[in-house]
Amino acid sequence: MTVYNINLGIGWSNSGIEYAQAYRAKILQRLGIPAKFIFSNILLANNLETLTSHLGLTDDQVIWLYNFFTDVKIAPTTYRLGQFERRLAPGFTKTVLDDGQRVQYTAGQLTAEARVVDRQQGTIDRVLYFHQGKLIQDDSYSYVRYASTYYYGRKDQNYIVARDFYNEDGSRAYTQHFNNGRESFEFSDHQVVCSKDDLYREMLRRLRFQKGDVIMMDRLDEDQQLANGELILENHGPAKLVVPIHADHYVPTDDGNILWNEYYDYQFNHSAAIDCFLFSTDQQRSRFVTQQLEFDHCRPQTAVIPVGSLATLRHPRGSRRPFSLITASRLAPEKHLDWLIQAVVLARRAHA
Repeated sequence: MTVYNINLGIGWSNSGIEYAQAYRAKILQRLGIPAKFIFSNILLANNLETLTSHLGLTDDQVIWLYNFFTDVKIAPTTYRLGQFERRLAPGFTKTVLDDGQRVQYTAGQLTAEARVVDRQQGTIDRVLYFHQGKLIQDDSYSYVRYASTYYYGRKDQNYIVARDFYNEDGSRAYTQHFNNGRESFEFSDHQVVCSKDDLYREMLRRLRFQKGDVIMMDRLDEDQQLANGELILENHGPAKLVVPIHADHYVPTDDGNILWNEYYDYQFNHSAAIDCFLFSTDQQRSRFVTQQLEFDHCRPQTAVIPVGSLATLRHPRGSRRPFSLITASRLAPEKHLDWLIQAVVLARRAHA
């Protein structure tokens, strides 16, 4: 049995979905159940391992769509500045910038700029190449160089034309081509995959889901680039499909219809294909079941498992301050902190 957690991306400032996955990972580890976390966004601003380890995921738990088709592993950044310098042609002038956080190498109209992530160890995770001040190439490193992005255009209007992904030995595994907003992927054996959807479908096929596996469909559909909800329903094999519900999931309309939350729209409209919807509270589950029946859907299989838990409850040593509250969330528009402030003002007037 393996639990697969589906996501799009990850960053330094994550949402509740990523933290729920981190809590889930710890529980599954205690239970001895293998877990995998699948990410499908292009994540090259930082080494992906830096972000996933920061969240508490182990390297062997992480599957990234873009290096899935290479032999490069998810691993910490250990590539050293000295290794990069040995690859440079002679004649470059070296300049240390930002107290050692950047190092530039200049020869004529060409400049290479390495980003140092650990000054003590001298490790780098990114090198930018410029010609006459215009970005032409962007290389990404972990323990090897694993990707190169190529740019074309004017200095003030550059755009990506292609991206190479490498194997450990430096050979090219495949190239991602960009053409008028469309993507295609050409492998070293000349096989061509015509879209990101097709690339994702091939990854799902190669994962070979088994009976007893569980796929947690957390975050789906990357704008117009990826329709992974549909792809998972078509390619999950004997694995069970579970949809965790993290947020309020509907908006009622004046005409009596319902507008599903965009992150759950596909799953809710295909609820018959989902083995279980997972809620944090009984109230959420009850409301969802009622709505599904009302809007001509089947009666869904549901369960209630809170996202997190506390081993012990802590109580204040003195008396609580009356009419006080605390809120904790990201400063994001969908959290509606403005509504909360207005509500507190009204409550204050009523109970002052």
